[in-house]
Amino acid sequence: MEDFTLKANPIDISSYSNFDKIRQDKIKIEANIDFKNKKFVGRVDISFTVLDPEEKRIVLDSKLLEIQSVKDRNTGNVLKWTLYDENPDKDALGTPLVILLNNAELNSSSNLEISIEFSAGEASAAIQWLSPEQTKNKIFPFMFTQCEAILARTLLPCQDTPSCKVIVEAKLICENPLIALFSGIEVGKNKLDDNLTSYEYIQNIPIPTYLIAVACGELEYGKLSERCGVWTEVGLRDKAVWEFQNTEDFLRTAENYVTPYVWGVYNILVLPFSFPYGGMENPALTFVTPALLAGDRSMTNVVAHEISHSWTGNLVTNLNWVNFWMNEGFTMFLERKIIELMYGEDMSLLDANVGKGELKHAIELYGEDHTFTSLNPELENIDPDDAFSVVPYEKGFTFLYYLEKLVGKENFQIILQDYIKKYSLKSVTHLEFKETFENNVRTFYGDKADDILNKVEWDSWIKTRGYPIIDIEFSKKNYYKSLTNN
Repeated sequence: MEDFTLKANPIDISSYSNFDKIRQDKIKIEANIDFKNKKFVGRVDISFTVLDPEEKRIVLDSKLLEIQSVKDRNTGNVLKWTLYDENPDKDALGTPLVILLNNAELNSSSNLEISIEFSAGEASAAIQWLSPEQTKNKIFPFMFTQCEAILARTLLPCQDTPSCKVIVEAKLICENPLIALFSGIEVGKNKLDDNLTSYEYIQNIPIPTYLIAVACGELEYGKLSERCGVWTEVGLRDKAVWEFQNTEDFLRTAENYVTPYVWGVYNILVLPFSFPYGGMENPALTFVTPALLAGDRSMTNVVAHEISHSWTGNLVTNLNWVNFWMNEGFTMFLERKIIELMYGEDMSLLDANVGKGELKHAIELYGEDHTFTSLNPELENIDPDDAFSVVPYEKGFTFLYYLEKLVGKENFQIILQDYIKKYSLKSVTHLEFKETFENNVRTFYGDKADDILNKVEWDSWIKTRGYPIIDIEFSKKNYYKSLTNN
């Protein structure tokens, strides 16, 4: 195969894929969940839109995958491919899969679909394989995936970037009596034989690849409302149904504040204790830790947070991981707004002050001059997970809280609704929100708009390292004091 050199995509420096030239639109996964060999093995069919007819190769993100074959699905022709082992950033970003399109005549109407046979084994950072001893009943094994931030490329080859979103279909095959779940709507179930069953899902709303999620284990389902439910290991259902009884109230409060919920169902999966996060906002299938089953509903604000991602993150998504705060800062704001509307402002302010303390601790831990304390951290040649902390959550929330105080709660609600409607299904930076904010402020205040807008130092809020440029006092009285005496 010809020699070549690849560079990370300048739109998303955490990806080598050429999504700005040939962009994935739809992914079909057909895979067997093989517990015996600890492999996720099968085929992925990816449909593409050609943006640059001169481009003669497809570059997909890949890390620690085995690739068996690559074909043009329309012609059946075998395509030449290689894994880019010369990638100097492969420890962080993997070894991209480069597919040559031979002499294909491409144009903007080309129907390009590639079929790839692959397997992801124990080395995949996206997959956790649990032995029976690591589950509640200690009878059957369990597996689950975690693809945020850039781990989807360790599950399957894809353009692993939030810059482009895809419709996803999945056919998952597992041993009986286990159940396979996916971050979409179930559309089929077929018992293949005495040992195997296939489960089919579709996610018709385009999502970034980090929201692709699979889980498989001995599971049972409990209904919470007409559109909400909870999956648990067998024996935990009743406890979880009681614990998460307010899920529908969270969901209704959120959609009344912003826009209608579009994902159809909202299900929660309570994972075994090996799940290392509080929650993960996979659409239609939020993953949560069993630590939330406290017996007094005191931990369910985590569900409010993951529900909020249904708008901020899952519908309107960060363009890249440098702009991660566009997911988490907005989601933290919406979570606390749900808490305020349901339980009162005192409760949301208490939570904000706890978050302020956590932000202070994170900044002290990094050091005030560390790039990871900025809302736009430097991530070149870095796995975005290495930069993960409360900074994008709490510093982002602080900025949005400041903006709400400037324009008032009713006006800020209108701004958020406009922002979500305008950029739904898109990937953004803070510039899109800035434009939405400024346009609405000019509508609200007319000739006096500049009195508000001149108070917002966008570049300083986004780029300054260390503490927020204004020290917010989360109370019903004085809400900020300037650190710069402005």
